[in-house]
Amino acid sequence: GVGTDAGSGGRLAATVEVVEPTGAAVLLALRLAGHEVKVQAPASFRTEPDSVVRLDCPPESLRYYDAETGTALVA
Repeated sequence: GVGTDAGSGGRLAATVEVVEPTGAAVLLALRLAGHEVKVQAPASFRTEPDSVVRLDCPPESLRYYDAETGTALVA
């Protein structure tokens, strides 16, 4: 999950670089520990570039891609 509340213990803080509303969702490009991370949030989620958001990362919700080819990696 993704949220903006500062009191979220155990969540990872990331800086918003790009916000792309698609209608059905909001796609975010985030900077986390020096790496770009792409996140899909609910359509109702509101944020703006340079804001800090907090991420929950349940393993069953993560998807991995090859950085060079963009091919999805299957766990």
